[in-house]
Amino acid sequence: MASRLTGEHARREQGYVAAPVFGNPQAAKERQLYIIAAGAPADLARCQPLFDALGQKTLVVADEPWHANLVKLLGNMMSATALEMISEAVAVFRKHGLDPKPFIDIMTDTMFGGRAHKIYGQKIVDQAYAPGFVLPLVLKDVRLALAEAEAAGAPMPSVNVVRDRLITGIARGYGDLDWTALGLIAAEEAGIGAVQPPSTGPSPGR
Repeated sequence: MASRLTGEHARREQGYVAAPVFGNPQAAKERQLYIIAAGAPADLARCQPLFDALGQKTLVVADEPWHANLVKLLGNMMSATALEMISEAVAVFRKHGLDPKPFIDIMTDTMFGGRAHKIYGQKIVDQAYAPGFVLPLVLKDVRLALAEAEAAGAPMPSVNVVRDRLITGIARGYGDLDWTALGLIAAEEAGIGAVQPPSTGPSPGR
């Protein structure tokens, strides 16, 4: 779609820029988004004041707008895969009757110190599933990422596992929960038992 829009704008002698973001709604309120921008340099320069008003940093990836969309899709795919791995590890600790928090603290202070691991690892430990980036939207991005991989001839077998987990969660009625509900699904698959999703208010989300 981004490629088609680029062509249609060019045909009308107009510029087109793609600028998806990384960051949750709270980050948007605080103008702390990371903006992934792609387009012709002159068009990007024209949009820069808007980017500055929305985000803490603009990362220009290419002249072709669709490249920014690919970065966003694969970034969300990597985050979903990270959440699945955290969820599986937490389930192992809980299956042994152990508190998973010390493990998550150790991992996020050493080998896995990224924002996704720190923020969502703690939420999975806390069983915080209040809606933010809900499962159907995550599934949509994962499917799009898999489609891009298939078109490129680049297999992503681990992502198929995440896709199936998301489908499982939606089938169990968790479609209105955050993607941290991968932790809930992993716990159930480990035979720990269904955990009633907490009836809390909306979370900051992604």
